Amino acid sequence: MLSNAAIQTGPPRLPALTLWAGFGSTGFYQHWARLGGRVTHAVTLTDTYSTTLGFSKTVKVTGSNNSLAPRWNKVRIPVPYKPGFDYANVASYSVTVTNRGTADLRYTQLYLSQLLAVPPPVTVAPSPARGTVYELSGLPGSARAPVSLQFQQTGTRSYVRQFTVPGAAMWTCPPGVSSVAVYEEGGSGSGMIGLIASGTGGGGGGGSPAGSSGSVVFGRGGMVQLTYTSTLPGFQTLIAHRPPVTAPDSLLPFVSPSPSDVPDGTTFYPVGSLVPGVNARFAGTYTVVLVAWSWDTPTAARSISVGVTQNEQPGGATYYTQVNVPALVPSTLPVCSGTNANYGPLVVLGELTLPVQDLPQDNKNANFVVSISDSNTLDRFMDVLFLDTLGSTVLIQSPTVYANMGADAPPVDRDLGLIWGSLYDRDDAVSILDRATVAGGPITVDPDGNPHLLVYAAEGAPNCQMTYHPAWWLDRQS
Repeated sequence: MLSNAAIQTGPPRLPALTLWAGFGSTGFYQHWARLGGRVTHAVTLTDTYSTTLGFSKTVKVTGSNNSLAPRWNKVRIPVPYKPGFDYANVASYSVTVTNRGTADLRYTQLYLSQLLAVPPPVTVAPSPARGTVYELSGLPGSARAPVSLQFQQTGTRSYVRQFTVPGAAMWTCPPGVSSVAVYEEGGSGSGMIGLIASGTGGGGGGGSPAGSSGSVVFGRGGMVQLTYTSTLPGFQTLIAHRPPVTAPDSLLPFVSPSPSDVPDGTTFYPVGSLVPGVNARFAGTYTVVLVAWSWDTPTAARSISVGVTQNEQPGGATYYTQVNVPALVPSTLPVCSGTNANYGPLVVLGELTLPVQDLPQDNKNANFVVSISDSNTLDRFMDVLFLDTLGSTVLIQSPTVYANMGADAPPVDRDLGLIWGSLYDRDDAVSILDRATVAGGPITVDPDGNPHLLVYAAEGAPNCQMTYHPAWWLDRQS
């Protein structure tokens, strides 16, 4: 084979470029940077064979009033597929930024930083210990499109199940379990699991038979304990949330108290940012979800509130607002026995409109902190989530443990797709819409909007698989 007749021609494995573009002007702030405008970022890649690939993205940006301290905007540009271009060996690139039809840039200083090639889903740091914030970059299409999501817990999990009521009891082996250890003590009569005896006569006994399921029988005053590990751990809670198109990129939509903290309103948790060096910003009305770690006397009522304090700047004036549930009785919440709290760990407290005092887009120093107050200070909590009411949310609390949960894109004859759970996979799936709260319509992606997807479960961060058919306005590529 002569010369370079065979090179990589497949689609890129990292089909998006992301970069930070900073804009600011001391002298012309009122002319353009204050309100901002549409800016085109044109990229040209050149491979080691001198083949070029050009593409661009036009986005709405704003700037600061200081040419030396720009306002940063994250730009995400899909990388198209061009047969014959060697994506594995890019030798150079150029970026041209314009904000006028004459192909130039006026009324602002420009700063560029951190041009990266990335896969479509990128895990954003920091993410909650029990969830993940994904950044969806370089998605094909130009219009909003509904998506289908499937969720599954990661790793393995060990379980202990005890039977203390005399007589027969059924136990169904969960998925992903290859062996079970059985321990029996005390009581009169026989003890067995399925057809495998773990003790004989009235004295009781112990043993560790493996790979069985069926009925458990034991005598009065005894106990049978099953210990097993599943490679497909089940879960009962789930939150999937997509913010609206116009939501701020900087907001990390949760804070995570330590379960050892006393909820007396004196501990303050800063609201984190997804943009390095930039304080988080709110811009709308948010559903506040408080996640319980444990309840003290769950049959008794308590008053719970989550407060948000807005600081003008460190040490400056403060503004406070809160959402409150005056008489919450945990035992009336959905039973989720697989969680540490046992009763409804996901507690929807209500809505808050934030910020308390409106802020200009170029404000840099304002910040927010969160506090939790509970009339029963022996309760413990582990997360507070802020879900934008203009976005799309699926919140599930199921008394049944499932190995898989999902939210399908709606067919043409329905407003919502199937919200489902399964002990195994889709072959065993059933609708769990009666155990779900769905707000804002089906979950969608928008290539030109806020790119984040929050996935959360009280049991631990679940894996997520997303599928969708790209939608286009008038610019579909051939």
